[in-house]
Amino acid sequence: MRRTITLLAPVTAAAILLTGAIAGPATADSTVTLNLYTEHHQIGDVQEVPVPADESCVELETTIGSLSAHNESETLTAELYSNSSCTGTPVEVVDPQGKVDFSHRHKVGSVQFIRN
Repeated sequence: MRRTITLLAPVTAAAILLTGAIAGPATADSTVTLNLYTEHHQIGDVQEVPVPADESCVELETTIGSLSAHNESETLTAELYSNSSCTGTPVEVVDPQGKVDFSHRHKVGSVQFIRN
């Protein structure tokens, strides 16, 4: 009987790890956002921008006048652009896990997510 438990334990552990590896990250990725706020100190109206799985430009449906931001991503930096195409010079940059108050209100139309 003891031999059976020993043989099943690695298979069970592998199955649990495999299930966690498949289900865990998908759930976590779907909730990670860049939050753009209309007021300083991450308060006021908020526009949540879903963080993509990899580097890409995300066009906002509507532009927002933002005074602060919080980037929940652990790996991607967010470059904020006033246009809808992530071109030119970013108006602000928010590091992974960063919270930033801007010196003045920025019109944000798109966000380029990049790896450091």
